[in-house]
Amino acid sequence: MSWLYTTATQTKQTAMQARAAAAAFDQAFAMTVPPPAIAANRIQLMALIATNFFGQNTAAIAATEAQYAEMWAQDAAAMYGYATSSTAAAQLMPFPSPSQTTDPAGLSAQSAAVAQANASAAATDPISQLVAAVSQSLGRCPDYKFPIFFLPTTPSSTGYSPYTRRSARLTASSRSPTASSATKPHWCRR
Repeated sequence: MSWLYTTATQTKQTAMQARAAAAAFDQAFAMTVPPPAIAANRIQLMALIATNFFGQNTAAIAATEAQYAEMWAQDAAAMYGYATSSTAAAQLMPFPSPSQTTDPAGLSAQSAAVAQANASAAATDPISQLVAAVSQSLGRCPDYKFPIFFLPTTPSSTGYSPYTRRSARLTASSRSPTASSATKPHWCRR
């Protein structure tokens, strides 16, 4: 729990620093000269220079340049102040890692419990019982191989497709039935 309290305190400190960075930005934005004012100063300067044929606009040109220098100084001061404030606000302490509260052997114990639960569930599951019964029936004829492309594709009255009928005839003609084949299901007889 102490890690949680430490992290909460540090998160609060980080939030205050984020607010300080946002306040520094707002202050810097308010201190900067609006770009339209700078553009108006530059337009006025160009107009004064363009109409200064005999030097009559020299004083006005100097005053316009002085205004621009003041604007530049004001913007630079705002940006330096913002850089200082945001750098201080960006100094974040790394968050501590939580202490180890789990047992390293717990994973193997958990997997053993899951395996046991699956085994007991499989014993009572009807699908698992069906699969086991089919596997047991197929175990009586382990050499029998039935390619998937011989599976019926259309229903028929006998349950065979043309492919499986042909395969059954070939299998029956190549091997003679033995005495024990009479007890096997028809699909296991050779």
